[in-house]
Amino acid sequence: MKRRPGELDTKQLRDMTPIVAVVLVLLGVLLITYFALLRYGALNPQLDRYHDSLRAGDYEAAGRWFVEEIRGEPQLEREAQDLVVQQLERLKEDFAAGRLDAAGLEATFARMQEAGLLRDSGLVERMAGELAVLERSQAAFSQAEEHVAAGELGAAILAYEAVPLLDPRYETAQVRLGDLRGRYLSQTRRVVRDALVAERLDVAAGRLDEAERLIPGQALVAELTAELDAARIRHRRQATLDACLSDLSRGEYGSALLRLRNAWQQEPDEILYASEYARYLGLTERHYLETAAARAQTGADATLDEKRAALEAARAELRAGLLLLPSSPLLETRLIYYEAELERLLPLLAEDETVTDPLIAGGTGELP
Repeated sequence: MKRRPGELDTKQLRDMTPIVAVVLVLLGVLLITYFALLRYGALNPQLDRYHDSLRAGDYEAAGRWFVEEIRGEPQLEREAQDLVVQQLERLKEDFAAGRLDAAGLEATFARMQEAGLLRDSGLVERMAGELAVLERSQAAFSQAEEHVAAGELGAAILAYEAVPLLDPRYETAQVRLGDLRGRYLSQTRRVVRDALVAERLDVAAGRLDEAERLIPGQALVAELTAELDAARIRHRRQATLDACLSDLSRGEYGSALLRLRNAWQQEPDEILYASEYARYLGLTERHYLETAAARAQTGADATLDEKRAALEAARAELRAGLLLLPSSPLLETRLIYYEAELERLLPLLAEDETVTDPLIAGGTGELP
């Protein structure tokens, strides 16, 4: 059948039907929203007055508007409560920006309660808790800024970390924390290395413990801790050597050798201990040889008893040395020499002991 001019094809109409339906639905939604807004503005001007009073901080007037014009309308009551929540958020922002202090914020909250604006007990409890948190956060934020001004970076980090997510300044605190942590690590590097140079190992250890607590898991802290451990080893070794020198200055050669021997046994790969132990063996051997020689010396007019006593003292000194250095050939050889001298002196001493009694005359043996 031939279609007349201007007549739509049935198939085209079927294809256009869903599109037309969607367009009509959208137009309907827009019209309903428009008339609802018109009704909202025409029938509820009191909500505007209520909102204006809130924004102006005239909570007593807002309370009157609520009682006279809003209470009893569930939808309006919900919307009024939403406006109160928005006002509370603005107050928190004023507090965070410093335009309102803690006392002012608390007083404002009390005024809103007295005016009957906070109808939801759960909201009252939540806001009271948030105000307490914000007061503590304000104190922490202020302390952090004071610590930064005083150069106390570690304390400032702890204070900024105490600023909770609830505080509108939380993001500001986090940005400052990032900067402070970088500065603190740079400062820690300088403090620790200066302390190591000055051999203040306790200062370095304390700073590294603090850094690990404040910023755990940092590679720089691990690197500096390794440097501190190496310094502790050097310090311990030097302390051992200093103690050995002190023993030598008091003539306690046995104590010095014992210290070195124990240290060497604990660190057998330490070349310093091995070389020092060998040097101390030589010093000990020389000490006992020289001391024995000094003990054995007597004057030209010394008696036989004095010579014997000197030789016995020298022998005793060498035997003490051999207790420390049992494999010393020099001490052994010198000991044999002094013992041979004593054996040579014994017959002379025996002859010297057969002295005639002065009361016996001449060689007759008769009494005068």
